[in-house]
Amino acid sequence: MNDYDFKEMALDKIEKAMTEIKEAYLQVYDEKTRDEVFIKEMADMILPINTLMYVYTRDGNIHPNYCLEKLKHLQSMVDTHIRYWKSKEIKWKN
Repeated sequence: MNDYDFKEMALDKIEKAMTEIKEAYLQVYDEKTRDEVFIKEMADMILPINTLMYVYTRDGNIHPNYCLEKLKHLQSMVDTHIRYWKSKEIKWKN
């Protein structure tokens, strides 16, 4: 395999994942349970990554403070989800 093949495989994986995320998001979009709200918010975790990639490719670089700001926001989202799902896990076991 050459670099082009690896690039194509990576792009295929990303495209498939994005399609699956979009389809799942649409399935739970109008639902109002707490779990479904958290599931929908998981899709929002893509946005800081998308922003960073867009800015980097547009400008050819990215300011470290801007990158850290977006990553800290993403980390906050992930931490919130970890706490939520851990609390569900405890209830699930009992």
